Amino acid sequence: MTRCHEGIQTIHPIVAMPTTYVLKVVRGCLRARRVAAALLLGMPSVLAAQAVPVVDLTPAAVKSATSFGSVLNVFEFPDGSLAVNDASSRQLYLLDRTLSSHKVMLDSAMSTSSYGRNSVSIIACNCRELWFPDIASRSILTFEGTGTQKRVMSAPSAADFGFILNARTIADTLSHLFYRGRPPRAPFPGRTLPPGTPVVNPDSTPLLRADFETRKVDTIANLRSLRGWVQYSSGESATHIAVDILASIDEWTALPDGTVAIVRGHDYHVDWLLPDGRKVSSPKLPFDFKVLTNADKAALMDSARKAELEKHRASYDRAKAAGGIEAVAMSSAGGAMVAAGPPMRFPVGEYHVPVVDSVPFERMPDYYPPIRAGAVTSDLDGNVWILPTTSAQSRAGELVYDVVNRERGLIMRVRLPVGRSIVGFGKNGTVYLVSRETNGKWIVERTTVSIPRKI
Repeated sequence: MTRCHEGIQTIHPIVAMPTTYVLKVVRGCLRARRVAAALLLGMPSVLAAQAVPVVDLTPAAVKSATSFGSVLNVFEFPDGSLAVNDASSRQLYLLDRTLSSHKVMLDSAMSTSSYGRNSVSIIACNCRELWFPDIASRSILTFEGTGTQKRVMSAPSAADFGFILNARTIADTLSHLFYRGRPPRAPFPGRTLPPGTPVVNPDSTPLLRADFETRKVDTIANLRSLRGWVQYSSGESATHIAVDILASIDEWTALPDGTVAIVRGHDYHVDWLLPDGRKVSSPKLPFDFKVLTNADKAALMDSARKAELEKHRASYDRAKAAGGIEAVAMSSAGGAMVAAGPPMRFPVGEYHVPVVDSVPFERMPDYYPPIRAGAVTSDLDGNVWILPTTSAQSRAGELVYDVVNRERGLIMRVRLPVGRSIVGFGKNGTVYLVSRETNGKWIVERTTVSIPRKI
């Protein structure tokens, strides 16, 4: 019988061979069977993947004269001017249509309509105005293409403003707002559980749709998310954090017409939730599975541990600088949770460095999952752009996106120039990229892509 390590080496060359032969090669080896299962999952799509065109995105001809500390996202106004969200500097810029001049729309030092102390994402919206959550008023500010504030809108649900503020939020043209909610949580650990009790995070989160007109909020789907647990010593201090960095997750986006696309990570297919309530599922998309060695897992865990510690410390420092953690008391009114008073701040104690760990290697998958958090976005023409974790079409480390249409499936793959990533889209196939300069600053670039039309 073929030994385990020989089976692993043999699987890749025979991915297109008959299924029974592959299973025979890896029989009796648990790890090899896991890898084979992943490869067999993608077998029906192997030939289809060969017919998908790979398009090289044209290098940008227009680049911003201004550099930024970071670029979280952008918004294109109807006249071609561009709002740039510099999250690390807590500033919102307005660039003219040539990207050569700029002015500041919001920053954290303004006395009114301030950017705020924390990074905030522009609400993605295929509309004429920019929408931006304002933590001070707990409302949504809108801006015209001149950079001036136009109006203030109340959030559909005051109880959900924290979700809108801290996660990606998308508005459609039907007065709906889409965002992730929070699953039911265990009782506050520091006050109701003995010290050292692990609090396990749920492995799914609800996807919510709020209606501006009726003020009704519905759960339209559940999304599989990264699972982990937190262990508390006493009070509110986390002492041990564990994360499952290679768990299979779901990601989502919403299209201008109100359609929601959910990319399911367990088998890499798309569920389409239509505005009329129907659900349509696309076939599995082809994916270039890549085996994970223990060395790969260790390197990923080291990176995740560093990022988690930095995030934990940054969160504490922000709360300390702000005079405490802000929270809003909630009460039930007519079956809905509403704010029971103004935001309050609770002081933070001494900082404790937590231990960050992961699940054991043997419980990790033996191949990269198809997608990671934040890997799904959409353009203004209703196409979904997915960034897989691996791609055989990447020749020198370029990012390669799968472009999926509800009616036509996987229509093309787009290979970006080296060192670029997508931060937003505009009309007529406009794509906005960011690239990093030698001084560590980021610049915005504009190019275009031609999406094949349906014949």
